[in-house]
Amino acid sequence: MHDDIVCVEMFPEERWVAPSSLVLHDEGVAGDVAEENEEDVLKAESGKMRRPTGKVVGIIKRNSRPLCGMLMPSPIKEATRHLFTPADRRMPRVRVETRQAASLQAHRIVVAIGGWLRHSRYPNVRLHRDAPDAASLTYAEAQLMMDDAGRKDPVTSSLRGLNSLAKILKQRRIQNGALTLASPEVRFHMDSETHDPIDLQTKELKETNSMVEEFMLLANISVAERIVGEFPECALLRRHPAPPPSNYDILVKAAKSKNIEIQVDSAKALAESLDRAAVPGAPPYLNTLLRILATRCMMQAIYFCSSMEPDTHHYGLATAIYTHFRSPIRR
Repeated sequence: MHDDIVCVEMFPEERWVAPSSLVLHDEGVAGDVAEENEEDVLKAESGKMRRPTGKVVGIIKRNSRPLCGMLMPSPIKEATRHLFTPADRRMPRVRVETRQAASLQAHRIVVAIGGWLRHSRYPNVRLHRDAPDAASLTYAEAQLMMDDAGRKDPVTSSLRGLNSLAKILKQRRIQNGALTLASPEVRFHMDSETHDPIDLQTKELKETNSMVEEFMLLANISVAERIVGEFPECALLRRHPAPPPSNYDILVKAAKSKNIEIQVDSAKALAESLDRAAVPGAPPYLNTLLRILATRCMMQAIYFCSSMEPDTHHYGLATAIYTHFRSPIRR
Protein backbone atom coordinates (compact mmCIF):
# COMPACT_ATOMS: atom_id res chain seq x y z
CA MET A 1 0.00 0.00 0.00
CA HIS A 2 1.11 3.59 -0.55
CA ASP A 3 3.34 4.89 2.28
CA ASP A 4 3.86 1.41 3.80
CA ILE A 5 7.46 0.68 4.75
CA VAL A 6 8.20 -2.86 3.60
CA CYS A 7 11.05 -5.34 3.40
CA VAL A 8 11.67 -6.67 -0.11
CA GLU A 9 13.62 -9.75 -1.19
CA MET A 10 15.30 -9.11 -4.55
CA PHE A 11 15.36 -11.99 -7.05
CA PRO A 12 18.52 -12.97 -8.96
CA GLU A 13 18.72 -11.44 -12.44
CA GLU A 14 17.58 -14.59 -14.21
CA ARG A 15 14.21 -14.25 -12.41
CA TRP A 16 13.64 -10.62 -13.38
CA VAL A 17 10.50 -10.06 -15.47
CA ALA A 18 8.77 -7.35 -17.46
CA PRO A 19 5.78 -5.48 -15.96
CA SER A 20 2.89 -7.93 -16.01
CA SER A 21 -0.75 -7.46 -16.95
CA LEU A 22 -1.71 -10.33 -14.64
CA VAL A 23 -4.74 -9.75 -12.41
CA LEU A 24 -5.18 -12.21 -9.56
CA HIS A 25 -8.52 -13.96 -9.30
CA ASP A 26 -10.77 -13.60 -6.32
CA GLU A 27 -10.98 -16.29 -3.72
CA GLY A 28 -12.24 -19.62 -4.97
CA VAL A 29 -9.13 -20.07 -7.10
CA ALA A 30 -6.78 -22.52 -5.49
CA GLY A 31 -3.41 -21.14 -4.51
CA ASP A 32 -1.41 -23.60 -6.63
CA VAL A 33 -3.53 -22.85 -9.73
CA ALA A 34 -3.09 -19.10 -9.25
CA GLU A 35 0.64 -19.55 -8.91
CA GLU A 36 0.79 -21.62 -12.11
CA ASN A 37 -1.21 -18.98 -14.01
CA GLU A 38 1.08 -16.27 -12.73
CA GLU A 39 4.15 -18.25 -13.77
CA ASP A 40 2.73 -18.72 -17.29
CA VAL A 41 2.06 -15.00 -17.73
CA LEU A 42 5.49 -14.04 -16.47
CA LYS A 43 7.15 -16.47 -18.90
CA ALA A 44 5.04 -15.20 -21.79
CA GLU A 45 6.06 -11.62 -21.09
CA SER A 46 9.71 -12.32 -20.34
CA GLY A 47 10.71 -11.20 -23.83
CA LYS A 48 9.83 -7.60 -22.96
CA MET A 49 12.12 -5.15 -21.19
CA ARG A 50 12.87 -6.85 -17.88
CA ARG A 51 13.23 -4.92 -14.65
CA PRO A 52 14.68 -5.73 -11.23
CA THR A 53 12.09 -7.96 -9.56
CA GLY A 54 11.43 -9.14 -6.05
CA LYS A 55 8.71 -9.81 -3.53
CA VAL A 56 7.52 -8.24 -0.30
CA VAL A 57 8.51 -10.48 2.60
CA GLY A 58 7.51 -8.26 5.50
CA ILE A 59 5.81 -5.01 6.48
CA ILE A 60 7.92 -2.83 8.78
CA LYS A 61 5.40 0.00 9.18
CA ARG A 62 1.87 -0.05 7.83
CA ASN A 63 0.07 3.11 6.73
CA SER A 64 -3.20 2.39 8.48
CA ARG A 65 -4.98 5.70 8.07
CA PRO A 66 -8.70 5.56 7.15
CA LEU A 67 -9.67 5.97 3.50
CA CYS A 68 -12.45 8.26 2.32
CA GLY A 69 -14.29 7.39 -0.89
CA MET A 70 -17.46 6.15 -2.57
CA LEU A 71 -19.22 2.81 -2.51
CA MET A 72 -20.05 1.16 -5.84
CA PRO A 73 -22.93 -1.26 -5.19
CA SER A 74 -22.78 -4.65 -6.86
CA PRO A 75 -25.10 -5.15 -9.85
CA ILE A 76 -26.09 -8.51 -8.36
CA LYS A 77 -29.37 -8.25 -6.48
CA GLU A 78 -29.12 -8.78 -2.70
CA ALA A 79 -25.31 -8.98 -2.89
CA THR A 80 -23.45 -8.15 0.32
CA ARG A 81 -20.01 -7.53 -1.22
CA HIS A 82 -19.43 -4.21 -2.95
CA LEU A 83 -16.47 -2.25 -4.32
CA PHE A 84 -15.18 0.88 -2.62
CA THR A 85 -13.18 3.45 -4.63
CA PRO A 86 -10.87 5.66 -2.51
CA ALA A 87 -10.58 9.36 -3.34
CA ASP A 88 -6.80 8.93 -3.23
CA ARG A 89 -5.93 7.26 -6.54
CA ARG A 90 -2.71 5.86 -5.13
CA MET A 91 -4.77 3.47 -3.03
CA PRO A 92 -6.38 0.35 -4.54
CA ARG A 93 -10.06 -0.39 -4.76
CA VAL A 94 -11.22 -2.43 -1.81
CA ARG A 95 -14.19 -4.67 -1.10
CA VAL A 96 -16.72 -3.82 1.58
CA GLU A 97 -19.16 -6.36 2.99
CA THR A 98 -22.38 -4.65 4.00
CA ARG A 99 -26.15 -4.99 3.67
CA GLN A 100 -26.59 -1.20 3.69
CA ALA A 101 -25.27 -0.49 0.18
CA ALA A 102 -28.51 1.16 -0.96
CA SER A 103 -28.31 3.78 1.81
CA LEU A 104 -24.54 4.28 1.56
CA GLN A 105 -24.08 4.66 -2.19
CA ALA A 106 -25.08 8.33 -2.23
CA HIS A 107 -22.55 9.27 0.46
CA ARG A 108 -18.81 9.30 1.00
CA ILE A 109 -17.84 6.71 3.55
CA VAL A 110 -14.68 6.03 5.54
CA VAL A 111 -13.13 2.57 5.73
CA ALA A 112 -9.98 1.06 7.22
CA ILE A 113 -7.99 -1.70 5.52
CA GLY A 114 -7.61 -4.77 7.69
CA GLY A 115 -5.63 -7.30 5.65
CA TRP A 116 -5.01 -8.53 2.14
CA LEU A 117 -5.08 -12.24 1.36
CA ARG A 118 -2.37 -13.34 -1.05
CA HIS A 119 -4.67 -14.56 -3.82
CA SER A 120 -7.48 -12.04 -3.37
CA ARG A 121 -7.88 -9.20 -5.81
CA TYR A 122 -9.11 -6.79 -3.14
CA PRO A 123 -8.09 -6.02 0.46
CA ASN A 124 -10.43 -6.66 3.36
CA VAL A 125 -11.80 -3.55 5.07
CA ARG A 126 -13.82 -2.39 8.03
CA LEU A 127 -16.56 0.19 7.53
CA HIS A 128 -15.88 3.13 9.85
CA ARG A 129 -18.48 5.80 9.29
CA ASP A 130 -20.48 7.86 6.84
CA ALA A 131 -18.69 10.98 5.58
CA PRO A 132 -21.48 12.98 3.97
CA ASP A 133 -19.80 16.40 3.65
CA ALA A 134 -16.61 17.97 2.38
CA ALA A 135 -15.34 18.57 5.92
CA SER A 136 -14.14 14.97 6.00
CA LEU A 137 -11.74 15.42 3.09
CA THR A 138 -8.00 15.41 3.65
CA TYR A 139 -5.76 17.79 1.72
CA ALA A 140 -4.70 14.93 -0.56
CA GLU A 141 -8.26 13.79 -1.20
CA ALA A 142 -9.44 17.31 -2.02
CA GLN A 143 -6.45 17.79 -4.36
CA LEU A 144 -7.22 14.57 -6.22
CA MET A 145 -10.82 15.66 -6.68
CA MET A 146 -9.76 19.02 -8.14
CA ASP A 147 -7.19 17.40 -10.44
CA ASP A 148 -9.69 14.92 -11.86
CA ALA A 149 -10.99 16.66 -15.00
CA GLY A 150 -13.87 14.20 -15.21
CA ARG A 151 -15.38 15.25 -11.87
CA LYS A 152 -18.21 17.77 -12.19
CA ASP A 153 -20.03 17.17 -8.88
CA PRO A 154 -20.99 20.16 -6.66
CA VAL A 155 -18.29 19.54 -4.03
CA THR A 156 -15.49 19.37 -6.61
CA SER A 157 -16.81 22.46 -8.43
CA SER A 158 -16.93 24.34 -5.12
CA LEU A 159 -13.37 23.32 -4.31
CA ARG A 160 -12.15 24.58 -7.68
CA GLY A 161 -13.99 27.88 -7.17
CA LEU A 162 -12.46 28.33 -3.71
CA ASN A 163 -9.01 27.52 -5.09
CA SER A 164 -9.38 30.18 -7.80
CA LEU A 165 -10.35 32.77 -5.18
CA ALA A 166 -7.44 31.70 -2.95
CA LYS A 167 -4.98 32.32 -5.79
CA ILE A 168 -6.35 35.85 -6.21
CA LEU A 169 -6.04 36.50 -2.47
CA LYS A 170 -2.46 35.23 -2.44
CA GLN A 171 -1.47 37.35 -5.43
CA ARG A 172 -2.88 40.45 -3.73
CA ARG A 173 -0.91 39.70 -0.56
CA ILE A 174 2.31 39.27 -2.53
CA GLN A 175 1.70 42.54 -4.41
CA ASN A 176 1.31 44.27 -1.05
CA GLY A 177 4.71 42.95 0.04
CA ALA A 178 3.85 39.76 1.95
CA LEU A 179 6.82 37.45 2.45
CA THR A 180 6.95 33.85 1.28
CA LEU A 181 9.53 32.26 3.53
CA ALA A 182 10.54 28.59 3.72
CA SER A 183 10.01 26.66 6.90
CA PRO A 184 9.82 23.03 5.79
CA GLU A 185 7.88 20.65 8.01
CA VAL A 186 9.46 17.24 8.46
CA ARG A 187 8.12 13.98 9.83
CA PHE A 188 10.13 11.23 11.48
CA HIS A 189 9.21 7.58 10.89
CA MET A 190 9.89 5.59 14.03
CA ASP A 191 10.64 1.90 14.48
CA SER A 192 7.57 0.30 16.05
CA GLU A 193 9.65 -1.75 18.46
CA THR A 194 12.73 0.31 19.33
CA HIS A 195 11.10 3.72 18.71
CA ASP A 196 14.30 4.83 16.98
CA PRO A 197 13.98 7.11 13.93
CA ILE A 198 14.39 5.12 10.72
CA ASP A 199 13.44 7.68 8.08
CA LEU A 200 12.87 11.40 7.54
CA GLN A 201 10.19 12.76 5.24
CA THR A 202 9.55 16.38 4.19
CA LYS A 203 5.90 17.29 4.07
CA GLU A 204 4.63 17.76 0.53
CA LEU A 205 2.53 20.92 0.22
CA LYS A 206 -0.35 20.89 -2.25
CA GLU A 207 -2.56 23.59 -3.75
CA THR A 208 -5.19 22.68 -1.19
CA ASN A 209 -2.78 23.56 1.63
CA SER A 210 -2.33 27.04 0.15
CA MET A 211 -6.08 27.35 -0.44
CA VAL A 212 -6.93 26.69 3.21
CA GLU A 213 -4.09 28.96 4.36
CA GLU A 214 -5.39 31.91 2.32
CA PHE A 215 -8.91 31.68 3.71
CA MET A 216 -7.63 31.30 7.26
CA LEU A 217 -5.48 34.42 6.80
CA LEU A 218 -8.53 36.24 5.43
CA ALA A 219 -10.58 35.06 8.41
CA ASN A 220 -7.93 36.30 10.84
CA ILE A 221 -7.74 39.73 9.20
CA SER A 222 -11.54 40.02 9.06
CA VAL A 223 -11.94 39.04 12.71
CA ALA A 224 -9.21 41.49 13.74
CA GLU A 225 -11.05 44.33 11.99
CA ARG A 226 -14.34 43.29 13.58
CA ILE A 227 -13.13 42.98 17.18
CA VAL A 228 -11.29 46.32 17.01
CA GLY A 229 -14.53 47.89 15.79
CA GLU A 230 -16.51 46.27 18.62
CA PHE A 231 -13.87 46.47 21.39
CA PRO A 232 -11.44 49.25 20.46
CA GLU A 233 -9.82 49.33 23.88
CA CYS A 234 -9.36 45.62 24.58
CA ALA A 235 -9.12 43.69 21.31
CA LEU A 236 -6.46 40.97 21.35
CA LEU A 237 -4.32 41.37 18.22
CA ARG A 238 -1.04 40.06 16.88
CA ARG A 239 1.64 42.29 15.38
CA HIS A 240 4.92 41.54 13.66
CA PRO A 241 7.54 44.31 13.98
CA ALA A 242 9.90 45.07 11.11
CA PRO A 243 13.42 43.73 11.83
CA PRO A 244 16.25 46.25 12.28
CA PRO A 245 18.61 46.35 9.25
CA SER A 246 21.38 44.65 11.23
CA ASN A 247 19.26 41.50 11.51
CA TYR A 248 19.71 40.92 7.79
CA ASP A 249 23.51 41.03 7.83
CA ILE A 250 23.90 37.24 7.80
CA LEU A 251 21.40 36.89 4.93
CA VAL A 252 22.97 39.65 2.84
CA LYS A 253 26.46 38.21 3.43
CA ALA A 254 25.41 34.67 2.48
CA ALA A 255 23.68 35.88 -0.69
CA LYS A 256 26.65 38.08 -1.64
CA SER A 257 28.95 35.03 -1.52
CA LYS A 258 26.91 33.72 -4.47
CA ASN A 259 26.83 37.12 -6.22
CA ILE A 260 23.18 37.63 -5.27
CA GLU A 261 21.99 41.06 -4.09
CA ILE A 262 19.30 41.14 -1.39
CA GLN A 263 17.38 44.37 -0.79
CA VAL A 264 16.05 44.78 2.77
CA ASP A 265 14.60 48.31 2.68
CA SER A 266 11.07 46.93 2.99
CA ALA A 267 9.19 43.65 3.10
CA LYS A 268 8.24 44.10 -0.56
CA ALA A 269 11.86 44.75 -1.57
CA LEU A 270 12.97 41.65 0.36
CA ALA A 271 10.26 39.50 -1.22
CA GLU A 272 11.19 40.64 -4.73
CA SER A 273 14.90 40.06 -4.04
CA LEU A 274 14.21 36.51 -2.88
CA ASP A 275 12.10 35.85 -5.97
CA ARG A 276 15.05 36.89 -8.15
CA ALA A 277 17.64 35.01 -6.09
CA ALA A 278 19.00 32.38 -8.46
CA VAL A 279 22.40 31.40 -9.82
CA PRO A 280 22.81 29.47 -13.10
CA GLY A 281 24.10 25.99 -12.33
CA ALA A 282 23.49 26.32 -8.59
CA PRO A 283 21.53 23.62 -6.72
CA PRO A 284 17.76 24.15 -6.91
CA TYR A 285 17.54 24.38 -3.13
CA LEU A 286 19.74 27.52 -2.95
CA ASN A 287 16.68 29.78 -3.05
CA THR A 288 15.00 27.69 -0.35
CA LEU A 289 18.07 27.99 1.88
CA LEU A 290 18.06 31.77 1.48
CA ARG A 291 14.38 31.90 2.43
CA ILE A 292 15.05 29.76 5.51
CA LEU A 293 17.85 32.13 6.46
CA ALA A 294 15.52 35.11 5.93
CA THR A 295 13.07 33.51 8.37
CA ARG A 296 15.77 33.55 11.05
CA CYS A 297 16.25 37.28 10.53
CA MET A 298 12.65 38.04 11.47
CA MET A 299 11.47 39.51 14.77
CA GLN A 300 9.16 37.49 16.99
CA ALA A 301 5.49 38.23 16.38
CA ILE A 302 3.70 39.23 19.59
CA TYR A 303 0.17 39.40 20.99
CA PHE A 304 -0.98 42.74 22.36
CA CYS A 305 -4.02 44.66 23.50
CA SER A 306 -5.28 47.26 21.04
CA SER A 307 -5.24 50.06 23.66
CA MET A 308 -1.55 49.48 24.49
CA GLU A 309 0.11 49.72 21.06
CA PRO A 310 -0.83 52.07 18.19
CA ASP A 311 1.25 50.14 15.62
CA THR A 312 -0.84 47.15 14.56
CA HIS A 313 1.03 46.37 11.33
CA HIS A 314 2.08 42.79 10.54
CA TYR A 315 5.39 42.97 8.64
CA GLY A 316 5.52 39.40 7.29
CA LEU A 317 1.93 39.33 6.03
CA ALA A 318 1.93 42.98 4.88
CA THR A 319 -1.42 43.65 6.51
CA ALA A 320 -2.47 46.60 8.65
CA ILE A 321 -4.12 44.47 11.31
CA TYR A 322 -4.12 40.79 12.29
CA THR A 323 -5.14 38.36 15.02
CA HIS A 324 -5.16 34.60 15.59
CA PHE A 325 -8.76 33.58 15.17
CA ARG A 326 -7.52 30.44 13.39
CA SER A 327 -3.96 29.25 12.82
CA PRO A 328 -2.97 29.01 9.13
CA ILE A 329 0.07 26.91 10.04
CA ARG A 330 -1.48 24.32 12.38
CA ARG A 331 -4.95 24.40 10.77
